Amino acid sequence: MKRSALLARRTPLLAKTGLRRTALPDNPLSRVAKRTSQPKRHAKSGIPAKVRVALAARSGGVCEIGAPGCVGRAVDPSHRKATGAGGRHGQAAVRHHVLSNILHACRFCHERHVHAYPAAAYWRGWALREHENPAAVPVLYRWKWVLLSDNGTVTASTPKEMP
Repeated sequence: MKRSALLARRTPLLAKTGLRRTALPDNPLSRVAKRTSQPKRHAKSGIPAKVRVALAARSGGVCEIGAPGCVGRAVDPSHRKATGAGGRHGQAAVRHHVLSNILHACRFCHERHVHAYPAAAYWRGWALREHENPAAVPVLYRWKWVLLSDNGTVTASTPKEMP
């Protein structure tokens, strides 16, 4: 197929930068293996170790959200009240990193249900507004309405009314 006059290049392709091309190593797979063998480093959530241990004990390593499509293995601590709502340092962080404000979730539930559908997450108690008290707001915990306490207990509660 012949190029039309509109598609013809008016200038030749020239190297505009002084970048030099380097030769590939003898075994390119060794470089890839080195890069992928190290674990990924995720941003720290700032949750104290004592609270992490209590959270793992409460969840038993199983996702506390349990939404449809859940993979079951809890790996992400999910703050019900956003980290930015109320402060990240000092006493604000101490009040923020409590068991009533954190759910132990699988990555699927955390990303696909809590963050992707905020309106549903607010209604189910998986996410809270800045003025709400995590210990007083019921949460849909493995498809049962419960109240979470700061000492790690889970007590049954009445269901929320539909908005």
